[in-house]
Amino acid sequence: MKRSKSYAIVATILIAGTFFVLFNSGCSKDDVTIDPSPQQVNVEEKNANIELLGEVFAGMLSELEELRALVLAKAREQVTFDYDVPYFLIKDKTVGAATVHEMASARFQRIAPNADFERAVSSLHYLTLTVPLHIYEAWDEACAPSVAVLPIDVPRSEMESLVSFKPTGERYALCANTEPTEQVVVIGEAKRIDSEGRLLVNRHGIVVPEEQRIG
Repeated sequence: MKRSKSYAIVATILIAGTFFVLFNSGCSKDDVTIDPSPQQVNVEEKNANIELLGEVFAGMLSELEELRALVLAKAREQVTFDYDVPYFLIKDKTVGAATVHEMASARFQRIAPNADFERAVSSLHYLTLTVPLHIYEAWDEACAPSVAVLPIDVPRSEMESLVSFKPTGERYALCANTEPTEQVVVIGEAKRIDSEGRLLVNRHGIVVPEEQRIG
C-alpha cells in the first residue's frame, strides 16, 4: 500500500491514529521484548532530556554509517507495525568498537556533563527513533539525516515547529505542518506501547483491547 505524501510530519509520527492502515509486517507482537517501565519525572525534565538525546543521536547518525544502516534496517522490520525503532532494540548492538548505548552515553556526557544519561533515557516512555520512510520516494542510506525532537505532552494543534538538529550539530526549527525536504529521523516516546509495555495496536493500526494485548 502506498501512502499519500500529503501527511505533515507530525501527523505521521504522532500516535498512529486508531484507524491508520499500516503496511503489513512479518513480525508478531510475540517477537518484541519490552524494557522495564520508564522512571516517572516531570514533563519539563522529560523535554529537556529528549532534546539532549536528539542532539546525541544527530551526531551519532552523522558520523556512523553503520548506525544509520542499523536504524534503517530495524525501521523496516516494523516491530511495532510502523517504522518505529525502540531504543532498547538497538542499544546493545555493537557499532564499531562499542555498543550503541556506550557511544550514546559517552556523547551525552560530553554535551551535558552535569546530566545523567541513564536517568534521561529511563525518564521517557520507551525512547524511540522513527524513520518516516513512507513520505520519501527513496531513502539514501549514505546521507546523514537530521534529527527532529517530538516534544512530550504537547497537543499536535499547538506544534508549529520541532526542535531539530542537522548532521553538523546545528540546532534549528523544523516546521511541524509541512513535510521536510531533507531526510529526518524523529526521536520521541513510543506511541504504540502502553504503560505496561504491551503493543497497543495490531498490524492494521487498530487499537487492541487491553485484555488482548501481548507484551
